[in-house]
Amino acid sequence: YAILHRQEKIVSLWYKMGPKRNILARKVDNDRNNLSHQAAKLAPSSKLGRISGAALQMQSELQWFREVENILQPEIGKMVNSKNQTPRELFTEEHKKLV
Repeated sequence: YAILHRQEKIVSLWYKMGPKRNILARKVDNDRNNLSHQAAKLAPSSKLGRISGAALQMQSELQWFREVENILQPEIGKMVNSKNQTPRELFTEEHKKLV
């Protein structure tokens, strides 16, 4: 939830958990989306609306996705969800309307 809704402070606390965060990172939802998939989803309109222009919105979204990816173990970014999408593939699909 914190990753999907771009709650930086909560994600920062999660990062400080050290190795324990890897256990949480492997959790998946009903669609087999892990935390990297959650970061790949388009931010809620209430969050995106605070940034003017599609280019800046895309920059912000890409920065968030990369930050979350850097926190996670590399193999998590290779996992596929129920639609057989990696987090990067999901990011591309979700952000088409910003391009």
